[in-house]
Amino acid sequence: MKIVLLSDINSAHTQKWAQGIASHGINVGVISLSHPNTSWWKNDPSLQILFHTNIHHSNYFFSKLQYLFYLSKIKKIIQQFQPDILHAHY
Repeated sequence: MKIVLLSDINSAHTQKWAQGIASHGINVGVISLSHPNTSWWKNDPSLQILFHTNIHHSNYFFSKLQYLFYLSKIKKIIQQFQPDILHAHY
């Protein structure tokens, strides 16, 4: 089984969800519009970061516009990963 989490990569909730799901042998892919502050996923082969930006955002308005800018790219990534479940936070 494969699950994609659309969520902030730096959120403690995202990290707990991803690690908890992966601990049950499920492949988890994370798609985030944030740049990661740490590499918390590196030690678990069931966890993949499918996409994150390389830009640090402090402007709330710009960070929300990213959804429109990256929409087609994220759709392609989801199609390639072929998840059974797509879960979006917020």
